[in-house]
Amino acid sequence: GGTGLLVAYGKEQNIISGGNIEANGAGGVAVRFDFGHNLLGDATEYRGSWIWTADGRQQSIAHGNLDHSGLPLNLDGALVSTFDVSGSLSGSAAAIYISENALVERINILSGASITGDIISDWDPQNPDIQYTGSRDDLHTALTFGLAPQADGSAGVSPDAAFTMTLNGGVYGPDSIDMTLSAGRLSVTGPLSVYSLANSGYLALGGMTPDGTAADVATTFVNGPDATLETAVMADGSVAGIEAETATLAGNWTLRPLRDFYAGNAVITPQAPVEADTINGGFSSVSLVAGQSPTLDFSLRDPDPSRPQLY
Repeated sequence: GGTGLLVAYGKEQNIISGGNIEANGAGGVAVRFDFGHNLLGDATEYRGSWIWTADGRQQSIAHGNLDHSGLPLNLDGALVSTFDVSGSLSGSAAAIYISENALVERINILSGASITGDIISDWDPQNPDIQYTGSRDDLHTALTFGLAPQADGSAGVSPDAAFTMTLNGGVYGPDSIDMTLSAGRLSVTGPLSVYSLANSGYLALGGMTPDGTAADVATTFVNGPDATLETAVMADGSVAGIEAETATLAGNWTLRPLRDFYAGNAVITPQAPVEADTINGGFSSVSLVAGQSPTLDFSLRDPDPSRPQLY
């Protein structure tokens, strides 16, 4: 159990993690961003990113202000500006946990990274205790996979086409996580629940939410023109796909037949992999993951990406 790395106070810190961090006992969290709570009760005094209350009232966190003990507050900013990962993170409860009072601006998962456990954020930019006066859109966490690393282990700005990894877990951050695959290949074994999702690489969804989707996206999903979205399909044609408010689609859709009972000579018409109130564009092609079964051969009967048929 326990915590491998704890960041619990301050602002605008930059962290590079290239080694191994493990917390695999019961309740273990590999990396925790969390100001914690007051032992005397949060109503007495409570602190966090852009947050300071005392006796139930907001206190000014203006730059340069001191607390009641005369010490610098250092709360007028994100707890962490960047967290760049090229090493191993493993936690039984979470690989990365962001508490409701900690803002982490950017998490970059780079080539060489290995992650076992969920990435969880309870941070909500709409929290009324937050004193930030700009747009609340500034208070999201950018979770990005597949940027090219620099010599010091930090993330650069260019996509890394050689990036490949499996996230052995899911992502939960429906209020604040903007998740992006910039390039390369990412397989996710757990469900996704994020604020937005953008794919510019090969994204294989392997988890499932309680309502049968692989990903719940609060706002917008974008599949780029050179991107591939891989989803599971069952014998009845149901697809563990994405639910979003709006979607912009291009690129390729790849079908991965799951272990199921498939009747001989049956024709399967998969459901659409993306459901949204508004959908712009569409997939330009559809393909099939080969070699999923040692006894069955699957083929595309109709390669129309708007309504493919599988047999």
